[in-house]
Amino acid sequence: MALEDNNDVILSDDQILDDGLAVSTDKDDYAPGSTAFFTASGLEDGASVTFEVEHVSDAGEDGVLGTADDVVIDLGGDGHDSWTVTDGGDGDLDGLANGTVVTSWYVNPDDSAGERFLLSASSGSDTAFATFTDGIGDDAGADVDLTGPAPTTVEFDGALFSNDAAGAGTGLINPFVRISTNDPVEEGYNTSDRPLDYDENSSPNFTRDLFYGDIPVVTLYDDEGNAVQYLEFRLDINEPDSGATSYLSLDEVQIYLSNEQVPSGDPGLVDLSDYELVWSLDELDENGEILVDNWIALDYTLQAGSGVSDMIMYVPLSSFEEANFDLNDGTYVTLYSKFGDQDDYVVDDELVADWTNNSGFEEWSVRQFVEVVGIKFNDIDSDGVQDDGEEVMSGWEIRAYIDLDRDGLLDQNEYELGAYATDFTNEFGEFELNFFLDAQIPNNGGHVADAQFIIVEVMQDGWEQGSGGVSVLDPSLDTGSEELGPLGYVYDPAKNDLNKTLDGFDFGNYEPTGNITGEKYNDVAGDGSGGTDTPIAGWTIYLFDDTIDTDNSGGLSEAEISAALSTGTPVATTVTNGSGVYYFGDVMVGDYFVIEDMDGPDGNWMPTTTPWHAVTVVGGETFGDEGGEASDFYNFELFDISGMKYEDLDGDGSIDDGEG
Repeated sequence: MALEDNNDVILSDDQILDDGLAVSTDKDDYAPGSTAFFTASGLEDGASVTFEVEHVSDAGEDGVLGTADDVVIDLGGDGHDSWTVTDGGDGDLDGLANGTVVTSWYVNPDDSAGERFLLSASSGSDTAFATFTDGIGDDAGADVDLTGPAPTTVEFDGALFSNDAAGAGTGLINPFVRISTNDPVEEGYNTSDRPLDYDENSSPNFTRDLFYGDIPVVTLYDDEGNAVQYLEFRLDINEPDSGATSYLSLDEVQIYLSNEQVPSGDPGLVDLSDYELVWSLDELDENGEILVDNWIALDYTLQAGSGVSDMIMYVPLSSFEEANFDLNDGTYVTLYSKFGDQDDYVVDDELVADWTNNSGFEEWSVRQFVEVVGIKFNDIDSDGVQDDGEEVMSGWEIRAYIDLDRDGLLDQNEYELGAYATDFTNEFGEFELNFFLDAQIPNNGGHVADAQFIIVEVMQDGWEQGSGGVSVLDPSLDTGSEELGPLGYVYDPAKNDLNKTLDGFDFGNYEPTGNITGEKYNDVAGDGSGGTDTPIAGWTIYLFDDTIDTDNSGGLSEAEISAALSTGTPVATTVTNGSGVYYFGDVMVGDYFVIEDMDGPDGNWMPTTTPWHAVTVVGGETFGDEGGEASDFYNFELFDISGMKYEDLDGDGSIDDGEG
């Protein structure tokens, strides 16, 4: 599915209207039965303006609420006839002929609860628009209100709650707890143990154990554009599809971790506080008792029908990872919830919202997904395959982007929209990315029904990619200050992949340079080994590539050494420091020879060991700092011995006069 750049510019009313006509509301949301105040400005002094309030069912072609193309409907309630007010006249609440008109409108409870409205103000030649809502949950005291007519996402205690099921994506689901009763208040939790505790449906198709590895991890973005990972849970409520009974309160949500199945039994006999609590809607004490009571307002009519998600709950992945628990894919996850425990919401003696359970069932589920996994390793030989001795690497970021045009290359637009999924390799070098058949476009709000993805790694300084994967970056892609690896994977999820783990998406990297070090000694004993030897500073050491080994013997003859030192060009040259240590840094991986200046700075030395060493440079490692890696040099300083020869005439061993 290809998305083209949209260069249309939507102007504000103030920019569109020549005379600056504008209309505004004193609030964005009103309680049923309250009074809204509207202000029209930019009029000629003393002019008249006509107001009208209509119900809105859709934002129209431009996708923007509060504009001329909003789709309006008639729900049959009172208060939607237009009215005209003259600037400075009796109906103008500011009482002044000043080009501004202030008027009021009664938010009639008969058809206003939970609705969105289009407000228009017309001067006869121009018209301005605004939009507002009549939400219920906020007015009723809910901590999270998902009853508004527009798609809404609310953050609460680190978690996100959304009624935008279409924007969050669709797909097959796996229910894990269904709660159903004729009582006004209903509650329950998931387990495969039987009999069940509360109001759970006993069928194993609907109420069962849930494991950590069953829950998809999704990547969303905060207001600053930072990627945050969440575990996604979905809730389908089933209430009457109209009137006050279409509402339902979600009063408690608690999520626990355990190494064993949570048992069932008579209500109240299973103490969930015995398990590891990772998130709760309410603030609980150490015994699981509620200290601060919070609740969520839900409206069935926004996503009517069974099997449709009325709420998506995103719990931060960090809440699970930071728990005092040894987390793995087989960890039991238990979700307890309670519904319908709020008083009726009544305005002017009229029932606006009955928050109790009135029909059907409530069902928690998780979407079916594909788990793509891979390993990050030090690909020393850069062949793209993890060999023995090539260790795994943690802390590397792996990302997936939506390939909107399905060309197998990450282009500028796809990159700038943001990563669809991201993960960091763990201590075992492992990463995991979750995919659905469809995808929500990051930072865009759009949706791709049949998504293809590009999986890449974020490079780190000093490393290069091995040969694994395929080219996945558009040649013109500009990633700014960060670098993505040019090799990666193209993945197109298939229905048959759902509920499966696909491996082999590995990334191997190598460091293109290493180091060489060794020491230079004065071999006082002349025996070619350490002991009483002292380091020598200022001694020249040469680094040559292995082409000086002309006979490919793996060693150097005197002739090869002489040729290298006289006519060859060293890769690098250095001198030993005050401790007798030499060092070559950032040497490209490969085979080399280090050769010492055999007769020393003054030409009065001779080597007592081989004057060369064969060296293999491995990326990220230093040759010579491990035992068995020969890189040291020993030399003996030459000296002169002189004396005289005498004829000892008297044989006494001393030189006497006349003995010469």
